[in-house]
Amino acid sequence: MKKFILTLFIIAIGFMVSGCNFFEDQINSEEQSPTFEVDGQTMHGVEEEFGIVKQNGKENEPEFIASDQGRLYRVYFWSDNDLVGKTYSMEATHTESGTTKELYEWGIDPNDNTSLPGDTHSGAKFGFDEDDAGLWQIDVKVENELYTSFIIEVEEP
Repeated sequence: MKKFILTLFIIAIGFMVSGCNFFEDQINSEEQSPTFEVDGQTMHGVEEEFGIVKQNGKENEPEFIASDQGRLYRVYFWSDNDLVGKTYSMEATHTESGTTKELYEWGIDPNDNTSLPGDTHSGAKFGFDEDDAGLWQIDVKVENELYTSFIIEVEEP
């Protein structure tokens, strides 16, 4: 009986430790999430779930830049229109320092334009400060519930 209880205890500790490591790995990831192509546009995010594309700035600059100026972005959701009218928000967490920033919050619109990707879309305007270069985990929430997460690299100009 003691061996059985000890075995259960060790298994429980193993699950707790591996669960903690899973979340730690998500925040401390050392790589940018892969990009994907939709209709000739390179998107950051999670394919067939969420994509973000820079709309302004210089052509040869990085998508996410550590600068004193923000950028405009177009965001796309693949969700069969069940997000229309809901509010989304994006929060960024620096993977090394743990610093968090609220990036943007806005409503989600239907995609009535068949030339645009996604089932629904919205806009965003945000920026990273000059000393914010590095990897950031972006958490996208809809109605305050996590929708998806991915890692971007904020680069110096």
